[in-house]
Amino acid sequence: VKDRIGKTMYWEEKEDLEQNTVIESSSGNTAKALCSLTQDMHEFETVTNRIKLDYVKDILQVIGADITEVPGSNECPDPTNPENPNEIIRDMVREHPNEYYHTDQYFTDKNPAAHEQTGDEILDDLNTVDIIAGDLGTSGTTRGIGRRVREQTSTAPEIHGVITEAQGYVPG
Repeated sequence: VKDRIGKTMYWEEKEDLEQNTVIESSSGNTAKALCSLTQDMHEFETVTNRIKLDYVKDILQVIGADITEVPGSNECPDPTNPENPNEIIRDMVREHPNEYYHTDQYFTDKNPAAHEQTGDEILDDLNTVDIIAGDLGTSGTTRGIGRRVREQTSTAPEIHGVITEAQGYVPG
């Protein structure tokens, strides 16, 4: 599903970008998608504190990602936490606006918008949807699917988000 947000956050913008480096806070799949999409025209850098598996880091390096690992314990980029990788990226962009283009998967509406297509595909396959359940990292997939299914059906499905811990911060 991350190729879809990569397409909406980067691919549709790539011809107009003046910056050389696309930058995102991602510990894996979004970084892989963006790195793959940017290779012909731009550099890709991820700033993260969440790469937990060595093989994920290896894959990112093999496909050409620059990885900046920062300290921090938060699983999702809570804007109230000063160790938030997104805030580090925002500082980098402010200091070097001509160098970095921040796709900002956690706070752009392009993320859930990309998954409206996923909602259409689910409706094509199932015709009706009573319940949608999804994990909430950026919340884009669940929000986009939920929005489209609610628009296209006469009965509003229940939408349930799953988080990793009680009272955990949910971006998006």
